[in-house]
Amino acid sequence: MSWLAGALENVGQATAKFGLHDDLGCPMATLKIIDSPDGYLGVYHCLLAEQFRVRLARSTDLLHWSFQAELDSRASQPTLAQLPDHSFVLAVEADNGDGAGPGRRWLRFRHYASLVALLGAHPDRTIDTPHTLTAATRGAEGTPNIYSARLFAGVAKSRIEVGFHYLHLGLDRQARGELTDFSAWMARPDEALDTALSRAGLLGKHGDRDVLALGSTTLTVLEAQDGRDPLWHLALLTSPGTVVSLHIRTPRGSRSFANPTMSLLRLPTGQRGLVATMYLPRTGAAAREAGELLYFRPLPEYPGGS
Repeated sequence: MSWLAGALENVGQATAKFGLHDDLGCPMATLKIIDSPDGYLGVYHCLLAEQFRVRLARSTDLLHWSFQAELDSRASQPTLAQLPDHSFVLAVEADNGDGAGPGRRWLRFRHYASLVALLGAHPDRTIDTPHTLTAATRGAEGTPNIYSARLFAGVAKSRIEVGFHYLHLGLDRQARGELTDFSAWMARPDEALDTALSRAGLLGKHGDRDVLALGSTTLTVLEAQDGRDPLWHLALLTSPGTVVSLHIRTPRGSRSFANPTMSLLRLPTGQRGLVATMYLPRTGAAAREAGELLYFRPLPEYPGGS
């Protein structure tokens, strides 16, 4: 746990790339990375023609990414998970494309039966979930992460646990949802998570999150604001009700960090390691550090194993 906190905080000790773009020059905001047979897959969003679009790219070295497919339009904040039967589920924050006001934001899920289907952008199931915690006419429910997925007879008999945020009294707050059989949706506020963040002094907006299984422990990294300024801060949920603030250090001293993801992957060296991404907003970013940051480092080695 302490190693993970240090690995996330010390960007300068990792292999890092700031302002990440794909090979077409598109900024790779909110990138989520998973393993692929010949390298890595990543989903991200990019603003094109005044619309957020969710894209899929591939990489062999984590630092250079080749665009593969557009998976959704008028959508952002994607996350991707491979299910136990080797199919894939994509979760995004869909929107109505209304740039004049807050608009509508809701959760959309897509299922891809195989890697070929994913690369071809051919989902076999799509569901747009109804608003359950905020008004559908103007509210937001979005920034999904996937906590877990259980299949009982394929995706038609499945249970996918999801985290997301919802707009409550002008502030983003945490929620948990369950997608059953890729057809039924239930959600509730995650008050315990909000309380833990507030106790840590993060009283403003509570936004995106990701989880990582490290040994027998599952850890959650979250973005939140302290309510005093527009900067985003990261925190690590180390146990139920306990949040530790992370103090991210970059070479040039950026101060705002959002949309964190964590993955344990096989690194280009062949070692197992931590791959982290986060978005550095221009407000709070140091020179030449704004945009998507990706960095990775191997897991520590211990006597008798690693």
